[in-house]
Amino acid sequence: MTHVGKYHLVSKLATGGMAEVFLAKAAGPMGFEKSLVLKRILPHLAEDAQFVEMFFTEARVAAQLNHPHIVQIFDFGQAEDTYYLAMEYIDGPDLRTLSRRSVRGKEPLPPAFCAKVISAACEGLAFAHDFVDPASGEPLGLIHRDISPDNILLSRQGSVKVVDFGIAKASNQSHKTTTGLIKGKLAYMPPEQLQGMALDRRVDVYSLGMVLYELLTGTYPFDANTDVSMMQAILYEPQVSAATRRPELPPALVRILGKALAKEREQRYADCIALQTDLEHFIRSTGESVGARDLAQVVEKYCPRNPESPRSAPVERAALGTGPTTAPTLAAPAPQPVDPEALTSAGDPVPAPRSHRSRIALGITLGALVLAAGTGVVLVRGPGVSTEPRPEPTPAPVAAAPPPPPVAEPVAVPPPPPEPIPEPTPEPEAAPPAIAEKAAPEKPAVVEPAPVKAPQKGKLTIRVRPYATVFLDGTALGQTPLAPVTLSPGAHTLRLINRDLDKDITRTVEVKPGQPTLFTLDFQAD
Repeated sequence: MTHVGKYHLVSKLATGGMAEVFLAKAAGPMGFEKSLVLKRILPHLAEDAQFVEMFFTEARVAAQLNHPHIVQIFDFGQAEDTYYLAMEYIDGPDLRTLSRRSVRGKEPLPPAFCAKVISAACEGLAFAHDFVDPASGEPLGLIHRDISPDNILLSRQGSVKVVDFGIAKASNQSHKTTTGLIKGKLAYMPPEQLQGMALDRRVDVYSLGMVLYELLTGTYPFDANTDVSMMQAILYEPQVSAATRRPELPPALVRILGKALAKEREQRYADCIALQTDLEHFIRSTGESVGARDLAQVVEKYCPRNPESPRSAPVERAALGTGPTTAPTLAAPAPQPVDPEALTSAGDPVPAPRSHRSRIALGITLGALVLAAGTGVVLVRGPGVSTEPRPEPTPAPVAAAPPPPPVAEPVAVPPPPPEPIPEPTPEPEAAPPAIAEKAAPEKPAVVEPAPVKAPQKGKLTIRVRPYATVFLDGTALGQTPLAPVTLSPGAHTLRLINRDLDKDITRTVEVKPGQPTLFTLDFQAD
């Protein structure tokens, strides 16, 4: 598929638990063209009327949030039995990418820069918190509830954007796949959110404090690498001061962090405006310049532009609405430093942006790159097991050689040739005259074989929840959702991998001639 509605799809950026995201273009008269991000709901959610209604309601609200520090939603529509959002394209990295680059390069981000980025995010969130319904004049009481480094983006011009305000709320608030499941990014949730209490705008204050702490130190204010230990630390354990992680931090900024991250929300900043006020006061005290140009220079320093790619760092995680994860078991990385390049090539099922080709060609290229890198992510080498993809099975011949024609005297007739249609039997050159004369009138006529119809191929549709990287008979097809695949009848092997859920499952599917076959799998229920 190259179009969704009126939008031309340039390249696939990501697939998450709620949607798949594309870099797209909108074209107009006289060569007019505009780049944007198009998010399309996954097929299994597009069939859920309750989710679609909720998604539409939240998208309609979010589209009204016109603010310089909130990513703008341009359009909402329906095409090809699914629904999509068209939103503003940001050409720079998210804060998670920026933080990982600083950790990897062992060069911490400047404190004034970190404070300015969070101050700008505060301004965007405060606008949304105070937003009133234009028709009724009543406050809508909007709360993001899913702030993380994935949901704050930086453009290469130095602007700061909060993404998916309201869309994450639609995913988290009512649409649950498992009773009691907490959705979102666990590490950034305040205690009251984990305890299921009623939430107010101070939940976003806490999450912003966590993002600021991570930008400054490259880790979390607790030492935990499992969901259970992380929840225990958030609820009950004292936080590690940012000054312990990074002793040269200014005391004023350490105090701001302590207040934003208070476990008791009554001890936190009352709202984002109060947090922004203290951040701006700290920035002025440093005497440093932190305008848009300065922010852009920091972005270029840590995430230099890649001329071979339409973007040098991913915005897709934020654009997915649920970020890279949707449940506590996947909510956040362990607090150890992470190599972002290794994560992209070895642990991230999201393919890098590339020119638009057929899905199968893209999948084969991805599989070849993983094998060439020797990461063992998709195909695992073991004793006596080949890591090479299995070749496509060779189709059986459609026509068998015909049986030998009947003869009057076998000694006079040579065996039939192996071709499907035998040539007329020649007279033996060295046969005795008597035998030749006797055999001549008995020479059988050539029997034309009845045409044998090739078995009609079938179509296989693969649906996996939330998503999977698919290998069919050893050949990489790419990530779901995929277009139906035309296959020869018979048994075929599917290998389905979801690294976020630590799933690697192999199934055999029987394709019937001339009939559609639907294969479905729910990783979370498997």
